[in-house]
Amino acid sequence: MLTAVEDFLKESDGDARPLYYVHVPAVLGLGIIFDAAASWSKALAQFLLPYHANPLIARQEESRLRNWIEVIDWQDHSAAAPQVEDR
Repeated sequence: MLTAVEDFLKESDGDARPLYYVHVPAVLGLGIIFDAAASWSKALAQFLLPYHANPLIARQEESRLRNWIEVIDWQDHSAAAPQVEDR
């Protein structure tokens, strides 16, 4: 998906149509592209800047995904294990 975003920015960003791109590395990654010439773009950019490529958010997301995968692995192993019947 990121490659498509990068390709779009290469083709579309320019003096006639300046664009901003913000990458928030959370919830499997969030990319935001917006018109840099819009009257509201400066306020939005200032709001998003602390989240852009934030290493702490990226580490938290990596940890969340690792834990999620561990839970799925645990569920898979539990489902594959022989079941003991209650008597």
